Amino acid sequence: MIKKLIIIISLFLLSINVYAKDFNINSSSAIVLADDKILYQKESDKVTKIASLTKIMTAVVTIENTDDLNKKVTITKDDVKDILALDLASASLKEGDVVSINDLLYGLMLPSGGDAAYALARVVGGTKENFVSMMNKTAEKLALEHTHFTNPVGFDEQNNFSTARDLSTLFSYALENDTFKKIVTTDTYLASDNYHTYTSHIRKNSLVGDYLEGGKTGTTNDAGLCLASFAYDKGVRLMVITLNAPLDYASKPQYADAKTIYSYYINNYDLQKVVKTNEKVLSLSVSNAVKEFMDFHPVKDKYLYLPNDFNKEDLRYEYSGMKKLDSKIKKGDKIGHLNILYKGEKIYSENVYLEDNIKFSYIVFMKNHIVYVMGLIIFTTLLFIVRKIKKTTK
Repeated sequence: MIKKLIIIISLFLLSINVYAKDFNINSSSAIVLADDKILYQKESDKVTKIASLTKIMTAVVTIENTDDLNKKVTITKDDVKDILALDLASASLKEGDVVSINDLLYGLMLPSGGDAAYALARVVGGTKENFVSMMNKTAEKLALEHTHFTNPVGFDEQNNFSTARDLSTLFSYALENDTFKKIVTTDTYLASDNYHTYTSHIRKNSLVGDYLEGGKTGTTNDAGLCLASFAYDKGVRLMVITLNAPLDYASKPQYADAKTIYSYYINNYDLQKVVKTNEKVLSLSVSNAVKEFMDFHPVKDKYLYLPNDFNKEDLRYEYSGMKKLDSKIKKGDKIGHLNILYKGEKIYSENVYLEDNIKFSYIVFMKNHIVYVMGLIIFTTLLFIVRKIKKTTK
């Protein structure tokens, strides 16, 4: 007896711009995601300078290539010599300071220390050049097709660039790492030397909102004001990447953009139940089985982050795959694919598999092939009569 089909969930990075607000923001490119699904984008594939958002990759490469984050490091002259010359943000490190790699990571991400970036590149990569190569290999691994690095700091160089979309992929990947996430969501950090103290200017930012969890800023003449940040709304992680806002340090347009975007989604979106366990979303015919049709009901309710004016009538289920099932299909076999569309745009995607074997029914088979069965009976009977007559006449 057929019991049910099961859905094996396979979420994709899906754009649902069809119902996104067209924000009037200062930044020349931006992207907004809810649990890695794109809600909004503006010139998200535009290649541009990214300033200190580069340091997100610097932190990722350091964490992934360091066995002991508590290892002590002595700051050298080369680590700090370019800070003043290039007018870089500093973690206030001096030649001869002894700090841990973990301290350097906080100095890298909270005050955006260029000195911390150079020290990490030297310690982890051996040389700055080798460390940059590691950065680019990680970018290649993450399929960041429009990203390239030439320095671990993020100062303006022709071939140090990325896009809002690539940065959202990188930032999302970085946040999967507990160490990285802890750093960017820390309010204040006291280094192991009990001297250096670093404070986050992003968390609970008054210019944006006390819901802001953390992130990274970036500023150069060519990159403008950049911001990568994230917050939570109804348990959904919202991520906002904005690049190239005008260099207006008084009004801070990058924070104004973030506030505009976050406020809109927090006030106008919620988790909407788009699929219920008792709701039939798929029905397939079955050959030669007890039941003529097999209905599919999801294993659990499915909620998606959608507008408050969400109308279920705007949902449509789109199935592709086998239209008729039979006993040749075995348990665990993939039988098709189910998409959920909202206002014509795909927002959810899943594979459909057979949970139980289909039991063949001889009775149903005979009913479905009654003409052939009757023909076989008549033919067999006539053949028997003919043979009997032949024996009688002999």
